[in-house]
Amino acid sequence: MIYLQYMKSWSRKKILIISVCGLILLGGAYFAFVYFSKKEEYVRTPKPLSRDVVADAGNMTFQIKGIDVALTDGTATVDGIPGTLKMMSGSLEIDFNKDRIMDRAVIIKNERSDGTVYFYVSGVIVGSDGALTNTNTILLGEGVQIQKMKDFPENIFTVDYLERKNPKDAPTIKKNRTFKVEGYTLSEVIKK
Repeated sequence: MIYLQYMKSWSRKKILIISVCGLILLGGAYFAFVYFSKKEEYVRTPKPLSRDVVADAGNMTFQIKGIDVALTDGTATVDGIPGTLKMMSGSLEIDFNKDRIMDRAVIIKNERSDGTVYFYVSGVIVGSDGALTNTNTILLGEGVQIQKMKDFPENIFTVDYLERKNPKDAPTIKKNRTFKVEGYTLSEVIKK
């Protein structure tokens, strides 16, 4: 008698377990169907357009220390600035004028015959018509070693570099300077 009651109870448990498992499987199949058959309902923002601005900017005229420096294939020698000026190949893509076309922050290197090397930073803005316009240049320093550039919101970017403690030492002191482009003007953001 006890055996029969145990078997009836076990049969009910089996039916209950099988029913619960069946419901879980049906629910999982429904959610899988809804998840995989659902179409995207949002619009993806298109990525800003980019082009090799550095190559094109290598044929622009920059103003350094009040002197027009006309680069040809990225290099120039001019009266008033000793040595050779060269646009460095590394740059930072940043959309300065919010037109969804990537602009660039560039570094110009001035190697002089006395062994000194000066570095300048500038911005190159790509217009919607594809025309390039550059900002003013700002001196980063002499004998520095550029590490990297990083972009931030509101047309701000930083240049991380190493600076010398003494003129004959290798650059080892970490520095970083922050710049902002407003219109076609590059200015340094002074931290308070």
